Amino acid sequence: MQLKRDNQHPINDPLQNADALLWAMIENLPGGAAFVVDSDLRYRLAEGEALAAAGFKPEDWVGKTIFEALPPGLAATYEVQYRKALAGEPFEVEHAAHNRFYISRGTPLRSANGEVYAVLVVSYDITDRKQAEAALRDKEAKLAQELADTKQLQHISSQLIQSENINALYEQILDAAIAILLSDMGSMQMFYPEQNELRLLAWKGFDPASAVFWEWVRVDSSSTCGVVFNTGERVIVADVETCDFMAGTEDLDACRLSGIRAMQSTPLISRDGRVMGMISNHWREPHQPSERELRLLDVLARQAADLIDRRQAEADAAADLEDMQRLHELGARLVAEDDIQTLYQEIVATAIALTRADAGSIQILDEATQDLVLLATQGSTPEMIQHFHRVNAGSNTSCGRALVTGDRTFVDFDVPQSEDPDGSMRLHLEAGYLSAQSTPLITRSGKAIGMVSTHWRKHHRPSDRELRFLDLLARQAADLIE
Repeated sequence: MQLKRDNQHPINDPLQNADALLWAMIENLPGGAAFVVDSDLRYRLAEGEALAAAGFKPEDWVGKTIFEALPPGLAATYEVQYRKALAGEPFEVEHAAHNRFYISRGTPLRSANGEVYAVLVVSYDITDRKQAEAALRDKEAKLAQELADTKQLQHISSQLIQSENINALYEQILDAAIAILLSDMGSMQMFYPEQNELRLLAWKGFDPASAVFWEWVRVDSSSTCGVVFNTGERVIVADVETCDFMAGTEDLDACRLSGIRAMQSTPLISRDGRVMGMISNHWREPHQPSERELRLLDVLARQAADLIDRRQAEADAAADLEDMQRLHELGARLVAEDDIQTLYQEIVATAIALTRADAGSIQILDEATQDLVLLATQGSTPEMIQHFHRVNAGSNTSCGRALVTGDRTFVDFDVPQSEDPDGSMRLHLEAGYLSAQSTPLITRSGKAIGMVSTHWRKHHRPSDRELRFLDLLARQAADLIE
């Protein structure tokens, strides 16, 4: 094999004397290539496996300047290096080309008198090495992230034991969830079974209007939270704009307002299987979290569920103590108070407090007519007082229904007009009430003698704990009336 010659390069070109050496080197360059570039930055030689692998032939290079043979950016880089070598200084540079990585080493070629007449460049394919290095860096980064996430989870575990600032713990859990899933936003909610709603405990990154919209979320809503409650499983929406169950909903509008394109919601399950709340992450771009991230999130979700469960247990214990004291004080007043009307008002006030209601009433049963007669009320409008002064079994209200069944009854007032023939439901709605309960007052001999009712300005059902205390109050009220 011989170097190509043309009129610009005479036979006595010093390059001709290096042919044997150059070709021996080229033949021993598996996966590489060799180039000779003269002082005009023109390729005089281009051979090697790397050329063929990239789809080139020697004639695509030989006789052309680097500006003709290379892309502009790469030509600019190599111009600096080649001129450095032509000035007598070797160079080494790494670069990417044709989806591969190369390292190129340039050496000045000198004539017998020491003059640099060209540059010999030997390029090696280092793609495998670069990929291995990238994989190692990626593995090290993941290990570092896992270590940081594990330390954060350990820190939260210790705080669950030591910290008394419950709101700060909510914030820490939310920060950890955002860090673990590398999300842009996040939220944490607590489930209130008596209202069938989730309340927003902490949030990061939302538009304030979205946060207001999500302050209370019904679990039967068209949201990821609603789907989680229906399925009992985590829900991931990789793109809210293509999610069928969110299409055309106010929930989607709230997502758009905060710039949310993807989200996930994970239920917080207590150790006895109860849903305690929800933890959610949100991204500004379509996104699918990794399995590793979700595994770590599940550990965090367990901690969050334990925290909420503990808080609810503590709140219930404190409420038990408060309500027991309230009933004890009422019992003392029932003995000491001479004004019976004042006692009735005290019973109504206690019923409202025990059930965390907005209004209430107490009625006595007229044995002759079997009507319920209003004894005392709080929070009722004059129209309600007049309308419900006497209630019979035909009333569609909670007290009317309870009178028929003899059992505690719950009702919601926002029903179709066809279900409200006497307008009783409408009167409650006009007064701002959406739901109520009525508990019969039963004597120790088992005889129904009255009713105690409470009303709420939202859809609500008292907790089992609240109803137990209401039953104790009903016993006291029945003893007083009897």
